[in-house]
Amino acid sequence: MADVRPLRGVRFSAARSGPVGPLIAPPYDVAAGPGSVSEFSIRHIEGVDLGNGADNHRVAAERYRDWRGRGVLVRDPEPAIYVHRHEFPHGAGRVTRTGVLARVRLRDWADRVILPHELTNPGPREERLGRLRAVEANLSPLYFLYRDPEGLIRDLVAGAPDRGVEESGADHMGGMHSLRPIVDSAWLTRLTEVFADRTLFVADGHHRYEAALAYRNACREDGRTDSEAPSEFVLALLAAVEDPGVLVRPTHRVLVGAGGEAPDALLAMARVWFDVRTATGTMPGADDGFVARLALPVDSGTWDLFALPGRPHLDLAARERGAAWRSLAVSGVEGLVDAMRGTGRLAEGARLVPIVDAGEAVRHVESGPGQAVFLLPEPGLDRLLAVAEEGDLLPAKSTWFEPKAPAGLVINELSD
Repeated sequence: MADVRPLRGVRFSAARSGPVGPLIAPPYDVAAGPGSVSEFSIRHIEGVDLGNGADNHRVAAERYRDWRGRGVLVRDPEPAIYVHRHEFPHGAGRVTRTGVLARVRLRDWADRVILPHELTNPGPREERLGRLRAVEANLSPLYFLYRDPEGLIRDLVAGAPDRGVEESGADHMGGMHSLRPIVDSAWLTRLTEVFADRTLFVADGHHRYEAALAYRNACREDGRTDSEAPSEFVLALLAAVEDPGVLVRPTHRVLVGAGGEAPDALLAMARVWFDVRTATGTMPGADDGFVARLALPVDSGTWDLFALPGRPHLDLAARERGAAWRSLAVSGVEGLVDAMRGTGRLAEGARLVPIVDAGEAVRHVESGPGQAVFLLPEPGLDRLLAVAEEGDLLPAKSTWFEPKAPAGLVINELSD
């Protein structure tokens, strides 16, 4: 049973810090990307949340406490669930995502109440745990999805009592945010009741979720066994799968370290398992039997891989995996590269590197270290949720949900 609760959120004070839009930011791992850090001043939430060697956990904690002490960040007087609307550029137009920011009770993965869909790595998990211990606050909400086919939660959120003061602001990435705290006790109780029979899916924040679990367990070992303790909860933005602003992009795969013979050998192996056609024009969609576009160095061309009759490429995936996992394009690509390893025609250090931007991925082959790039179609939300429901996990960074839940809009303190 999912347990979604209000919180007394900590927020930037407009009187002390100005409009909130320019102060919020994407999560730490996005902001740490090339070309991003320079956009953030020390006043942005990234000055506390960003994990890097120049801004260690102690400095982040001191900065956060200084902001709290000087009233730059102020805690709301009443518990609330915050309705968040995020309008952002997409394609040639703009899209809006509506979600709620709330505390969610932490549950072990084995409980099957909150479901992951990707593997995690120990390094990022330990780094986020160190930041959580130092700052004692969830600075950046996790991003959870839930199914709402009848629109019950959608209608409840749309009809929320108009008692909170709505704040709005533009961020530095072209997005517009509106935030309305709802403090009406009857509405809060009803929303908690409706969420109780939902399964939650982690769209973004697997490492931060596992860090929160580790923090909770450490608190329990220290004797803090109260089931209502702040350490038993984590901050999350919850949005419906059916919301038009819930978008997911693929992360493409670049083959590096494979050796000079890899492109020709890879194309030959692809012809065994796929219907290989010369690539032309726009990349097809997954519903057309399309699996991936294989871009090789200039002399070897660019090719589209389609499923053969009977979909024999599914046999490349590990047989213990469920049907949803095996149906995803990324599993076919991983299986093809594994088959290549079995032939001994890939160098020992060959690996697939995930890259979100298709143009950047292709440049890795045209002028960089890559021997091949697999451009993947959008995975589809239903398939991703089915992977989680079947209990399978995709490789780390297999998906890219956007826009990310903003850090700094609402903060959940764990110290009291």
